[in-house]
Amino acid sequence: MSEDSLEREPSVAGIGLQSLEKVRADGNVDGRMPAKRVASGSPIPMMLAEIERVYRFFDDRFFGGTLPTEVALALEPAHVEGYFCGRRWRQGSKMLGHMAVPVTVLAGGVDEVMAVLLHEIVHLRNYQVGLPDCDPVSEYHNCHFRDVARLVGLGCADRHPKRGYGDTALTDKARRAIAALKIEPALFAWSVGGVEKVR
Repeated sequence: MSEDSLEREPSVAGIGLQSLEKVRADGNVDGRMPAKRVASGSPIPMMLAEIERVYRFFDDRFFGGTLPTEVALALEPAHVEGYFCGRRWRQGSKMLGHMAVPVTVLAGGVDEVMAVLLHEIVHLRNYQVGLPDCDPVSEYHNCHFRDVARLVGLGCADRHPKRGYGDTALTDKARRAIAALKIEPALFAWSVGGVEKVR
């Protein structure tokens, strides 16, 4: 782990939270070219900021602040329920992981979004410590995934012959943690027109 990764300024899609707030305040990122304003009323920047806040909270609450402070967090129109890739982004020798919550889960509200995010955070943690927890081809989630998922408040369904322990749901432990966040339900009460939830 490099010294740069020890700094505790998480990032949303590569821009640190303080920088993101500065963009909102003055349209400028650390003296660089002004950012274009997003159409007023767009929920996406607020959702991403909340997902980053939740990521930091889960990191502190369940992993003692040991997760990477730089990871690209995204809402994507994916055909899966979520995904994590540890080496998706590269700039020179620097690698950055990518974690996505698909827009299709927004229709499920806060609990569904939090369940997917926590599921993907388990993959990130296992990747970080070098613990293979999912076959990249078959997506079979093994017992390493199951064990860490249970520790952070995800219940795993009985082992599925093809997906292993990949079907997860929030337990009371996770729900108590999420309640402490006081997330505004309306923030994740959006759905994408014409996109059905994939299950």
